This record gives sequence, C-alpha cells and structure tokens, in this order.
Amino acid sequence: MPKRLKPTPRALKEPLQFHQVDKSRFLDCPHYDHCLTLGEQKKWLSFTCRKCPFFLTKTPPGPQHNN
Repeated sequence: MPKRLKPTPRALKEPLQFHQVDKSRFLDCPHYDHCLTLGEQKKWLSFTCRKCPFFLTKTPPGPQHNN
C-alpha cells in the first residue's frame, strides 16, 4: 500500500515579501488552508511550502479514498 503524503509547512523567522509568495508557497494546494491554520495556531510569523512534497511537484493530490 502506498504511503500517503502529508503536508509539511515550515516556519519562517521573517514574513514573506509579496514577490516571494509564488516561489515559497503552493496557493492552489488543497492542504493550504490546513497549513494556514497550523501556522496561526503555532504563532508562526510566516511559513514556506518549499520542502513539502506537494510543493515539489506543484501538483495537487488526487481525490483521497477511504478503504
């Protein structure tokens, strides 16, 4: 059974500048809202998606099926 990928946002010490957002985040990712919430809960100044497996492909995952 293939291992399910999970989003892995990482905290940043400084807020992103507007021109950095497209290079640091995957705004169309279906997990983006989850990552925003996580960052808010952990009181991050900002976060990046650059090391996340979904960012690396910039391809949203397909529908998830429960077996």
